[in-house]
Amino acid sequence: MHYSKGLLWVISGPMFAGKTSELIRLYDRTTYANQKSIIVKPMLDNRYSNTDVSTHDNRTRKSYVLLNIEELNEVVGLEKPDNVFIDEAQFFNSKVLNVIDDLRKESINVYVSVLNQTSEGHPFPFMDKKADVGTLLAKADYINTFTAICPICGKFATKTFKIEATGHEVDVGGSNKYEPRCFEHWEPKK
Repeated sequence: MHYSKGLLWVISGPMFAGKTSELIRLYDRTTYANQKSIIVKPMLDNRYSNTDVSTHDNRTRKSYVLLNIEELNEVVGLEKPDNVFIDEAQFFNSKVLNVIDDLRKESINVYVSVLNQTSEGHPFPFMDKKADVGTLLAKADYINTFTAICPICGKFATKTFKIEATGHEVDVGGSNKYEPRCFEHWEPKK
């Protein structure tokens, strides 16, 4: 793969759309092309593994697990990568936007997967609520928006449906808490 240096590639969509699978696919392509690549994830996302980026169907890659996005600067300083892959970026604070800009200024390509909406249908806010993933999408050079399949009707699902209202705005979970839904069969939980 021969791309410009400093690009931002965002993979977005609802839960169960294959965002992390695509992130891993792109990561594997860069490593196959003998580019130095690292993959990171937020510590908050421990659904399937505490140490690996993992898909719902158990495809994994070793990753750096970060308590906060600022730790990425240290990892980049040690590894000197050509590419940085960030899984579930919505689970970091809004400083992720600045860290990504800094990486791009250093000619590092950045690939990011994010949930584009909350289960209420709003742009997903970063953890400090100072910005949302809409800002990240606006900065992107490339955007892949994925869909899932609605389990009720089989149509394309662009929404994430929360199965049970818990009162928590962010509830990290998998199929025990969420389903992909088409607009017709989606409704926000009150």
